[in-house]
Amino acid sequence: METGLVPGNALDFITSSLSALPARDATKGHVIVEFDVSASDWTAAGTEQASLSAASGGAFVFDAEGDAVAASTLVQGSDEGTIGFLNVAPGTVKLTIDAPGCTAQLPSDQAYPVRAATLTFIRVMCTLR
Repeated sequence: METGLVPGNALDFITSSLSALPARDATKGHVIVEFDVSASDWTAAGTEQASLSAASGGAFVFDAEGDAVAASTLVQGSDEGTIGFLNVAPGTVKLTIDAPGCTAQLPSDQAYPVRAATLTFIRVMCTLR
């Protein structure tokens, strides 16, 4: 698991293009779930999803064209395996994934840290379908 400080405007390009999501809140953290398939020809089936045990200001994924869209399920045909959760209260969160052949970095009963103004990256390892 990796964490890193978020530059003031790092996520603004996403939130400004998604009217359904709120602006970035510097008092809250952000969680990025990365589905890692280690294969260049992988595309999303459109059923892979993630949720957090804590509320967020909204989730986004990338579509087949690479544009951010408000959702917590990967877009079918996209080769982007990222689900982002914005404005998560600092503390810890548990991750639930629903993606056949995929396993989260930590067991489902363990929590990931969330810090204000910080990105928390969670890797989800997947086998090819």
